Amino acid sequence: MIYQAREGMEFKAKEAYLSKEIVEKYERTFFSVKGRVTDLLEKKLIDKALRLSGLPSGACILDLPCGTGRLSLFLAQKGYKVVGGDISQEMVRRSAENAAKRNFTGNAGFRVVDAQNTGFPDAFFDAVISFRFFGYAPPSIRKQILSEMRRVTKKYVFICYYHKGAFKEILMRRKRKTKKIPWYPVKIHEAENEFTEAGLKKLKHFCLIRGVSESLLLVGQK
Repeated sequence: MIYQAREGMEFKAKEAYLSKEIVEKYERTFFSVKGRVTDLLEKKLIDKALRLSGLPSGACILDLPCGTGRLSLFLAQKGYKVVGGDISQEMVRRSAENAAKRNFTGNAGFRVVDAQNTGFPDAFFDAVISFRFFGYAPPSIRKQILSEMRRVTKKYVFICYYHKGAFKEILMRRKRKTKKIPWYPVKIHEAENEFTEAGLKKLKHFCLIRGVSESLLLVGQK
């Protein structure tokens, strides 16, 4: 099944990572030299956002989607209480396995969560973080998700968009088109407008590698 946004755009991400084989393939991407460098740079980006927000150790963070728990465990290691949520049961299972291997079962938990309707109470988390997701979600879906994230956070959101016009985005356009991968990059002002429409105030944005990488992290608050 392929979910359709109101504009008729495809939202394949909601069903793309359901199988065990795809989960294993996704996890392996971070075992390569390129994957390890990307992992390191993304974690440095998160550190910048955390310093900007001043979020104290022990704060409760929702990592959505959590994938195989890579960033959830990074946050848990820094002393945060983390809930990793993902629409894929297989991703959640792998995250829990990885947490158990690293003895993070006390401050990192994982559960199946739909980003459009998480089921958590209002202001349940101190912050919500989302990486490797918004580039696959059509604008109307992103707005729904942002509104839901605003509802469940007490204050902060850390959202990684994909920057339209960055070198890698331009480089990958033809490949994604050929493989029919739905992709929805944005300009910075478009991401800022989505924040405003969701009732969020943008504090700052960070680029993974300015002008080169697609990753564009926006830090916002209620």
